[in-house]
Amino acid sequence: MIDGIEGATFQRTLVDLEDCQCVRCRAPVLLVADPDPDTIIRSAIKCSICDAEYDLIWGVPFLGAYDREDITGLIEIAANARADNLYPDGPTIRRLECLLRAYHEAPDRRAFVEGEPDEFVRAPWFSNRYDEWLHFTELTKDLSFSGLSVLDVGAGTGFDTQRLVVAGAQVTTLEYNPMLCRNGNKAVPEARWIGGLAHVLPFASGTFDAVCCNAALHHMRDVSAALEEMLRVLKPGGWLVTTGDSYRSRNSSIDTEFKVFNRHPAVLLGINESLPSFTAFETVLIRHRPSLDIRLLTGVLYRAPLRGLGRLYDIAGLHQWDFDKDRKMLGDASGNLGIRCRLLRSTGSAPPRQREVAIAAGDYATTLVDYPSAIQRLAALIPTDHVDREFPGAEQTKLELLNGWQSPDGSDARTAFKRARWYLRRPPSDDLLSFQVRRRPSAYPSCLNVLINGQHTSHCKMISDWLPIKIPLTSVAPGDIFVCELQLECEPAATAPSFDEELFQVRRRHFESAEPAEQARISIESEKRSFLGSATLLRKFRSAFRVSENSGSQ
Repeated sequence: MIDGIEGATFQRTLVDLEDCQCVRCRAPVLLVADPDPDTIIRSAIKCSICDAEYDLIWGVPFLGAYDREDITGLIEIAANARADNLYPDGPTIRRLECLLRAYHEAPDRRAFVEGEPDEFVRAPWFSNRYDEWLHFTELTKDLSFSGLSVLDVGAGTGFDTQRLVVAGAQVTTLEYNPMLCRNGNKAVPEARWIGGLAHVLPFASGTFDAVCCNAALHHMRDVSAALEEMLRVLKPGGWLVTTGDSYRSRNSSIDTEFKVFNRHPAVLLGINESLPSFTAFETVLIRHRPSLDIRLLTGVLYRAPLRGLGRLYDIAGLHQWDFDKDRKMLGDASGNLGIRCRLLRSTGSAPPRQREVAIAAGDYATTLVDYPSAIQRLAALIPTDHVDREFPGAEQTKLELLNGWQSPDGSDARTAFKRARWYLRRPPSDDLLSFQVRRRPSAYPSCLNVLINGQHTSHCKMISDWLPIKIPLTSVAPGDIFVCELQLECEPAATAPSFDEELFQVRRRHFESAEPAEQARISIESEKRSFLGSATLLRKFRSAFRVSENSGSQ
């Protein structure tokens, strides 16, 4: 049972890599530089056998690198990388934990919310946090973490890490986002923070007494591989606990995910939420069934075909299920899922090795302190089939969704929310990008900022009629891939605009060549707009890209 926070005392620990491995050859790694919480130190960690080198990023070892399949995760990192993002500190995390427990124990929760002076309990994200807290508490109510070595995968900024620390565990975190590692290390320094990737964990097999993963699996690029890895690093007799992961039925397609997130502000702004198929969880559990004692928990189920009743039911509230008897029903439904497994004996799985490297974690982290640099670096990593995609197109893709585009609706235009991006290659003979935009009806005056590779290029007032836009590409070399970003900016008002009021439409995107006189005029106008729009652009950065854990991401 996890005890209270009051009276707990902690001591910061030094970086310990004794149980860590090189993810390329699985040999031990050596720390050859002292950590500095304010500095990125390249090649500070070296493999004892191969020539692999890893970085210390703001005091946190990052054992791994990003490859091209990590592009959706890198977009999420960029979305979270604003310098003024509202990362929680240690007191804030402890404050929230106390409120969650007090809310749970309140005899009248509605009265508690109305009478509690702390505004956190009335925040729109509080109910999501409570659901996650409740699921974890239910699955671990008969477990003691005191003295155990626990791995917290997808630790974010440390909300759940703090809970494990207070329970007396020796906690190691694994987080793929360097910015979250940096802030989590500050907020919960009692844990050992390690940067890395869940599908190739940088730890020896059989290292941990328990592995926890709260509402993070569905953010990962490969749910099955991450589950395999969590089981691999467990000691026999150890516990795996995952909570709060949304899933879709095994018979549904990725289009289900696109429909669910088509009006989801955080996802359209880059937060990599997903709805993995139940198969992604089920396959791993079936493979290792003889080695596992499995319990499943759901908080909500949709269209569940309960045995013998002949109808489909929506089931709310916490329910525990028998894996062998109920997995067919659970796989035919959709909802959210928690898993509690006890590892009876080692799975015998060989540790995977990272083969491809697209960008070192330290190199990408360096760009995160400068938004234009982070966006420009993304352009070089975009898969070629996502460059110069047909527009408006006929089908949705996950990359387009995370870049702000709603699904195509069959018209000649496409709708975007607040911010949208294209990844394009400049043709050899054209020097203008041309398109038309218009605003959805709204009472809020607004303008459109256009950025090329993160640099402000154009600023214009939005209207409800189609407005032609021509963007000079003089800063992009012919043949180079670049990012064009469109940012809708509403003027500040007493009330925030609705979701629909922050939508805009785009059509007729094409490249063209400008006449010399026209090119000169456009360049002058672009410089003028850039100057006039600098103040509003700053406000845009302070608001439109402020994406915190309040959105429910890990």
